[in-house]
Amino acid sequence: MTIHPKIQKYIALLSGLNAQDFIDKRLEILVILNNSGTTSTEAIITLHFAFNIEMESAEKIVYASNLWEPEHIQDIAYQTMLYMSDYDLNQ
Repeated sequence: MTIHPKIQKYIALLSGLNAQDFIDKRLEILVILNNSGTTSTEAIITLHFAFNIEMESAEKIVYASNLWEPEHIQDIAYQTMLYMSDYDLNQ
């Protein structure tokens, strides 16, 4: 599977951490992602790939943190379009 470079960058911020670290330092890790400029959707995807957290669980964790403003579906669709046009997935 090809992961967009932007998401890879966020995953790299968390390198060296494992699932137990996430349990112990959840808020610190979420603050790292928030301070690095992730959207809530990017944070959810990063948690999924970095810690093998199910997407639904990652959504609940991110939304419950109240660190991100809610995203509108139009914004998510627009960001998805930017991701798809910004990166050649066939590389």
